[in-house]
Amino acid sequence: AYDGVVKSARALLHARVVSAIGKLAPETGERRPETLARHCTEAGRHADAIGHWTRAGQLAIQRSAHGDAIVHLGQALALLAGQPEGPAREAQEIGIQLAMATSITATRGYAAPEVEQTLDRVRVMADRLTDVDQKFFVQWTLWRFQLSRADFRAAEHLVGRLLAVGQGHADTLVRVGGHVAAGVDTFYRGEFARARDHLSQAAALDDRGRLAEQMLHYGQDMGVAAVGFLGWADAVIGDLDGGARRAELAVRMAREGGHPFNVALALFLACEIHELRREPDVVRRLGDELVALSREYGFAFFVAIGLSHAGWGRSAGGEADAGAAMMQEGADLFRRVGQRRGPPHGARLAEGLLATGAVEAALDVIADALEQRRQTAEHAF
Repeated sequence: AYDGVVKSARALLHARVVSAIGKLAPETGERRPETLARHCTEAGRHADAIGHWTRAGQLAIQRSAHGDAIVHLGQALALLAGQPEGPAREAQEIGIQLAMATSITATRGYAAPEVEQTLDRVRVMADRLTDVDQKFFVQWTLWRFQLSRADFRAAEHLVGRLLAVGQGHADTLVRVGGHVAAGVDTFYRGEFARARDHLSQAAALDDRGRLAEQMLHYGQDMGVAAVGFLGWADAVIGDLDGGARRAELAVRMAREGGHPFNVALALFLACEIHELRREPDVVRRLGDELVALSREYGFAFFVAIGLSHAGWGRSAGGEADAGAAMMQEGADLFRRVGQRRGPPHGARLAEGLLATGAVEAALDVIADALEQRRQTAEHAF
């Protein structure tokens, strides 16, 4: 009984704190929603707490504090499980789960098992959605996962849905996402003319004033993705100078936006382009920056990519053994985060192994990459 009285008194105290914050510091809900979330949770005001925890997670995503976002969103989901069932709760859960998928993707990789578990829950509920926009962002997140797992058939099917919604939609935020998905998907399937068309449309639709909304719905900058992948497509088909100009623009856009995850994305694409230009010093510098940035913020996928590029820069620059070791470390991490897409990384590793005289090992890597290409229909490389 005593414990119950103490708990009741504590809840009342937290409720008074919430009331005081509302009167004396109303801006707290926008600036530090986790503070209100904790007090609302302790006060038993769980419906309010869920909203504040969700807002705290969204703000953490916008500043690339994905570890904090996972904690805040996890609190929201735990409390939401105790709320009455129904369409409203499902719609709220889908929004939180999508935000959770964004942060797990950033910290553990696009195709990590934890991403799959989160999206499996979303997939169950998504077919019952009546909100067209929310359904679009669910399908876009599912597309990104399928692409990372190199399931191009499933990804292509989702792209068709995304484009169909985008064509009749007035909001450029929706249309730009559809064209980015279609452009990246067709790029990896080796359909470079179609990829360039979609990516060009995405770049033209991108609104730099809506970056915060893009981060909230997509977890990344659509403009950086469109320009960077367009530059990569340019370089692959032979326009190496055009590719370099777009790489520079993508990196500049990402730095100006101030989100570390977007900087990592831009550095990755710039590395790919400068590698096609056979510029080891540039690739080494960009790759080292990518590794350092990604380790600082816990971007496991981009650590793997950065090691691959930084290693190639060393290998092609004359440090064969050191370069091959870095590329092997990157390849091992690439597999651990669940990633299947990426024969170019295999080609890099094979080149590095060959430079050390490890011919048989290089041939094994090539054979694995070719078999993966056969299984997945990834034709770009």
